[in-house]
Amino acid sequence: GKARAVVGLKFPLVKNVPREKLIITQDVSLTEAAVKNILPGVDLTEGKFVIGLDKDKISVVGPAKLNSVAATIDWKKPRNGGEARVAVETTLTEKMREKLGIKLDAYMSGDVPVKLAIENVTKEKRSIAVEADLSDVSMKVAAAGWSRPATKNTVATFNFLEDKETGRSIEDLKIDGKGLRLRGNIRLS
Repeated sequence: GKARAVVGLKFPLVKNVPREKLIITQDVSLTEAAVKNILPGVDLTEGKFVIGLDKDKISVVGPAKLNSVAATIDWKKPRNGGEARVAVETTLTEKMREKLGIKLDAYMSGDVPVKLAIENVTKEKRSIAVEADLSDVSMKVAAAGWSRPATKNTVATFNFLEDKETGRSIEDLKIDGKGLRLRGNIRLS
């Protein structure tokens, strides 16, 4: 990508400037950002980020594409060496879900606005909290003879856990809407 940075220093013109009197300002941006395999199987492209640096954290915020899917990214990492956290907002169409490898077309159709909160981004144990607005989604379970048209105020929340030792799972799954209440956990193979 392309970076632009403007750094400013403000301080009084005195001998032995106290640290608390030194003010550092910055205006840092990154355009055309691209990272291959930012998450396993996910490439980031066309990133346009504002980079924030302060005494407590580093942040990278802005629009990008994840496997060609438009998204807003909000990445924060504590400067004291703690783990980075990432928030992602996007709307997943059927084609976008296919590009990301989310194979749910046999059970649902329609666009899904989602909010993801990813923790332990670089660790072998990753956690993704998911909020999905299913208001414009029709659902079906053909094997059970059940179907449901798109219904306003239908939401799903769950935690997707990925662990190299124990595998992948969906925990604390909750789907709520008019005439629908679903709870459970799913072990994925």
